Amino acid sequence: MAEQLDVAAGNLVAALAAAGGSPEHLVSLHIYTNEVDLYRATRSELGAVYRRHLGRHYVATALFEVAGLFDPAAKVELVGVAVVPDPEPEEHP
Repeated sequence: MAEQLDVAAGNLVAALAAAGGSPEHLVSLHIYTNEVDLYRATRSELGAVYRRHLGRHYVATALFEVAGLFDPAAKVELVGVAVVPDPEPEEHP
């Protein structure tokens, strides 16, 4: 579970960066898992993975247990919502 969360969180941070954002711009996070008992059992390790990618910026988070994920081998998927401010407009003389 921790390895998959590590990849998913890394992908989330990369997507934020591509949009000009950073983890501080996240406003919510949905965690989908098909093994909520495993998630709970490894919370400590998962927390370390979270902090490595997202720091101590804790957003509104929801955990959903689902019957299955798109990839049959997947145990966890993330969906993040971010508000990325527009870059400052250029001044024209």
